[in-house]
Amino acid sequence: MAVPYYVILVLGGALTYALYRRGFRRELPAPAPVARRALAPAEWRTIAVILGASALWLTDGVHHLDPALPALLAFVALLTPGVGPLGWTDLERGVGWANFFVIAASISLAQALGASGAAGWLGRLLVGSLPALGGSALGIVVLLMLGATALRAIVPNISGFLALALPIAMSVGRETGLNPLVCALVAMMTGDAVVYYPAQSASALVIYERGHVSAGEVLRFGLWMTLVGWVAILAVALPWWAAVGQPLRLP
Repeated sequence: MAVPYYVILVLGGALTYALYRRGFRRELPAPAPVARRALAPAEWRTIAVILGASALWLTDGVHHLDPALPALLAFVALLTPGVGPLGWTDLERGVGWANFFVIAASISLAQALGASGAAGWLGRLLVGSLPALGGSALGIVVLLMLGATALRAIVPNISGFLALALPIAMSVGRETGLNPLVCALVAMMTGDAVVYYPAQSASALVIYERGHVSAGEVLRFGLWMTLVGWVAILAVALPWWAAVGQPLRLP
């Protein structure tokens, strides 16, 4: 996955520069001078909490804790009276509470689609339309990319998208004689390279809520990145995977 993703990063960086290079012509205001001072005790405690959480993340191969647990422990420590620098009023004012509802709703939607059988129905629908492609391996890959793009636009949460898209893509591969692993990777890269609206990413939602970008800007850049992802898959990923022992067509 390294080579295709490096290509996406490079192409995405070039695309960002091409679309927004006019912003470099603007002069940034000079930052106000800040007087040097010693760190306060609360700041030292904050550093200790952050380093502790980072150490737990970096040593998960030893203690096997869920990645969310260090973040929750750090969150509790930062809010503990007398230890952390944050109070409840800071939390109420600084956290976008809408994020929790959007992400929770998207995960619930993905679970409902899987439990109701809608994901299986969609897989059978896709597989049933494959004969019209005449058995073309490239045509099936294009169909997978189109389907993954549509599914990514519908399902906000990336985890929910992967939970639905990967089984469908692998079933398409098995039904058509293609490599199920390659089909799953195609679907994953198609959805992972894009964000179409702020609710699809917690970080994008925070930036959007602060008014730094508009929903239209997110959508336009997401459409451009869709094209970048497709080009990277067809021109780089498929040949690279074949070179490392995972061809599109099974022998």
